[in-house]
Amino acid sequence: MQIVKLLFLFLFIYTSVNAQKNIQDLKKSVQLDIGFGKHGTGDINGLNINSEYKRFFSKNLSISFGLGATLHGGAFPILYSDGNGNLIDASYRYTTGGLQLTSKVGISFIKSTINDFGLQVGPILRYQSSSYFDEINVLYPAATGLPTPVIAIINKSPQKTFSLGGIGQLYYNYTIKNNVFIGLSAAIQIDTNGDLINQLAVSCGLRL
Repeated sequence: MQIVKLLFLFLFIYTSVNAQKNIQDLKKSVQLDIGFGKHGTGDINGLNINSEYKRFFSKNLSISFGLGATLHGGAFPILYSDGNGNLIDASYRYTTGGLQLTSKVGISFIKSTINDFGLQVGPILRYQSSSYFDEINVLYPAATGLPTPVIAIINKSPQKTFSLGGIGQLYYNYTIKNNVFIGLSAAIQIDTNGDLINQLAVSCGLRL
């Protein structure tokens, strides 16, 4: 009877050790990040999404490659009353969207089978299309005598741009079951087009 108990104890320890070892040996991961952010040009709020492949080349050092997109939008408020006293919203609405490739080198300050807390930095290549204006002037009916406002927009920047830049990201991932993890991240990026974008996101991924 004692031999059976010892055998079961041995099998339990062996299984636990090997299960832990298998998780520790998983040096690759794929993940999807979805969140919110602010585009510095116009201080406009929006959404960001990013897919990422990461590989650890040592216990605490990694390299990752990502494909992401951002979409921000806002409005310049223009309100006036028509001849019947109805309030008309003639606001100028604008959108800024971009696609970007990233490559980041990371260091994990805390790294275990459950927790991964670290920092990633690296370059970005970004394509962006924007309808945001450089200057806008509004002349209301009281000044022009016309029934509707007159809007004059001046564009000094190109609508479509390619730019290089850099990104820094602080992240935390928590393994919830086997090799599935969830996480949080905060990032800030800047590029040669002069755009500053910050991001807060939630993550879901799989360790491979």
